[in-house]
Amino acid sequence: MRNRAEQVSLTEVFASFEQQVHEFAINVVRSIVRQELEYRLDRLRRSIASSPRRITRIARTAKPKRVPEVLAPSIKPPIARPQTVTRKKGWTRDAIVSELATWLVSSTSVDASFITRHGPRGLVAAAKKTFGRFDAALNVASLQVSKMFPDGPPARRA
Repeated sequence: MRNRAEQVSLTEVFASFEQQVHEFAINVVRSIVRQELEYRLDRLRRSIASSPRRITRIARTAKPKRVPEVLAPSIKPPIARPQTVTRKKGWTRDAIVSELATWLVSSTSVDASFITRHGPRGLVAAAKKTFGRFDAALNVASLQVSKMFPDGPPARRA
């Protein structure tokens, strides 16, 4: 009888854990979607503010629709790093590895779409061309990071 009770208890604990994981995943997805929507809304606002011609043309043709403000809590969009490197001859293997290693140490999210949007121009394409896959370039860069920091990467600032 006791074994049956333990089995039921473990089933309940597992079901509770599964429910918590599900809720956490939903919250993460909601947060990412909110962040992306706020990022796009901010980009749209900046593009409208930077082109007064477009505003006057729209104002003459139709009445602007009122856009409701986002009721979600404020989430800061990812900060794009300044692109100081100008490449005329293209990316070398060492430059790709060192740039990706820098991203791995300093960033929380490193994937091809994020670096394409926020990173140096052509880095992802050059990494795919040089290494065959972007993941292979990340593997080489992580080896570089492990050589640079044998005791583990430095702590990130919040």
